[in-house]
Amino acid sequence: MILPSPRERGAPWRFFLLFLAILTGLIVLVVAMAFRQLIQGEEWTSEMAQSSTRVVKLLAPRGRILDRNGVVLVDNRPNYNVAFFLDEFGAGRNRKKLLKRVQASAEILRRRMKMPVNVNDRIVRIHYDRRGPLPLTVWNDLSPAALAAFVERSPWMPGVDLQIDPMRVYPYGALAGHVLGYVGKRESSEGVDVDFDSLGRRAFSQPSPIGKAGIEASMDKVLQGTPGQRVVRLNAAGFTEAEVSRVEPTPGNDVVLSLDAEIQAIVEECFTGYRGACVILDPRNGDILAMASMPAYDPNLFVPAIRRADWNALSTDPEHPMLNRATQAMYSPGSTFKVVGALAGLESGVITPKTVFQCAGSFLLGPIVFKCWEQGGHGDMNLREALTLSCNVYFYNLGFRMGGPPLWSMSHAFGLGEKTGVPLEGEAAGILPTEEYKRALNSRDRWMPGDSVNMAIGQGLLNVTPLQMGVVAAALANQGTVLKPRLVLRVETPRGDTVVQFPPEFRNKLPVTPAHLELVREAMVNVVEHGTGQRAALPKVKIAGKTGSAQFHVRNRSTGETVQKTRAWMITFAPFAAPRYAMAIVAEEGVSGGATVGPFVKEIYQRIFALEQGRRALPRPSSVAATPVGDRVAGREGEVSGELLGDNPPPAVPAMPAEETTDASVPESFPAEPVRGRR
Repeated sequence: MILPSPRERGAPWRFFLLFLAILTGLIVLVVAMAFRQLIQGEEWTSEMAQSSTRVVKLLAPRGRILDRNGVVLVDNRPNYNVAFFLDEFGAGRNRKKLLKRVQASAEILRRRMKMPVNVNDRIVRIHYDRRGPLPLTVWNDLSPAALAAFVERSPWMPGVDLQIDPMRVYPYGALAGHVLGYVGKRESSEGVDVDFDSLGRRAFSQPSPIGKAGIEASMDKVLQGTPGQRVVRLNAAGFTEAEVSRVEPTPGNDVVLSLDAEIQAIVEECFTGYRGACVILDPRNGDILAMASMPAYDPNLFVPAIRRADWNALSTDPEHPMLNRATQAMYSPGSTFKVVGALAGLESGVITPKTVFQCAGSFLLGPIVFKCWEQGGHGDMNLREALTLSCNVYFYNLGFRMGGPPLWSMSHAFGLGEKTGVPLEGEAAGILPTEEYKRALNSRDRWMPGDSVNMAIGQGLLNVTPLQMGVVAAALANQGTVLKPRLVLRVETPRGDTVVQFPPEFRNKLPVTPAHLELVREAMVNVVEHGTGQRAALPKVKIAGKTGSAQFHVRNRSTGETVQKTRAWMITFAPFAAPRYAMAIVAEEGVSGGATVGPFVKEIYQRIFALEQGRRALPRPSSVAATPVGDRVAGREGEVSGELLGDNPPPAVPAMPAEETTDASVPESFPAEPVRGRR
């Protein structure tokens, strides 16, 4: 009998172990495949979709900005750009090959379109490293001739495409530029927005523009539209094969302003050549019909991105064209404040309409001499005459006898020392000096009689904005109702349906006796007809006004000398019987309120009333009664060129130190005709 060898006796066990190992491997493989397909299937499907498709968001047009009559002040237009898709140039990760192919394509198109190339190797590298999925804009805003030349050549050039984006346009240039503002790119560290669509695919887009100043900024959420998206399929080499789907963007809502574009143009044309501001309100509802700040700037400079030379010119200009002087600059109001002081004196009982003070040309307070602009003096003056001829000595006496509290109280009633709430960035509150204000500056300081004397003529520490004085003029015009200035009337859909409407807002009722208020109003008519504001008079329209002049000192940086200059003011309303317009205007350097600003006021009113005659056949927006304050609606560096500065903040608003003036010897106007009823 032959027995099997030990090696032969172990063979079945070896086969069994081999079978067991194979079976275990198959089980592991099946479990892994099931895990990948059943549990991780959605994740892998998403990754495969992302590798074969690209989702690019389409920029949405911003809403338009219109004036009260439907004139489009801000719009959009198509911007034709030539873009290079760097990952479609077939260079892989070989940068040297990529740069060479980009340069070759750019040179061909440069000769064809006759346009200089605004990108260099550095820009291409930065874009490829940081913004690879996005197209690189090589030419921006093509002319019709360049567009035709590109379309003729581009079909034979891989990786090159034409893109059409909405571009902001300001059809009237600098008109109301400070009110409208401008747009710029949203700050982004990578210069690209990345989010995910409903299927979990990464969606790339250029950062959409946002409002940087003016209404563009304050109403940005309303003006922003809803982006669309474009899904394209890529082949194995990364080239675009076809468009899979496309969702068009939805434009933003329109904003309708209270501005009247034609009145705004009149103001800016009349005020050319001076630094200053002018505000015109409708005293019936607080609507801002015009708000001009001079010098102005053109918001189109910021589209699509401001060039370095333009940026430097604006930010270093000593006249500060970016400053909205109507809301951001503070000035001593000068004698325009006397209407406030007069009401304070009457209501406090310190004076009556018949109270007389003698003006000998100066007022003595201890060792300090306060001068009147009329060096020889005005003689005996009552309140009406003192307002008509803007007699400083009368108001020195009034301020001395009255003290600070009545002045503070009446100023507060008009809204001085507080922001008006206009929806524009950087609005100044002005300075309403009180004893508490002085102690906050210096704990040892206190309110002195000289402070009251200075404040009574609108000088000293008192500072206001032109818009605040426009509110003062409107309150005098409408018999004592202080209204919040209204700049935005409503928000509309692109089809014209109203989304939200902003009603007029009531702020305060002046605590004054109607007879006292009427006395001041009639004295303001005398100012224009027989007093310091005669240069503003019109033959067929009764205008009420008050001139003002405030001195300030400027130091010459080159010579170190101090030069004395004058702020020239005037507040007015017209027509007197049924006022439709209330105006405040200031010229930073003038002779006096009457001599410098009076002619501006006359020309502005003359042209506005002529405009009204031309519109006689057209329906005029009706005045709406004011309602209580209610709830409010919550509201490139360049890819194109290294000379573009798209992400810079706006130039800093220059600090305008509060004016403190004490000498008021500037003449209010040239010699006036005799006051009606005077001896």
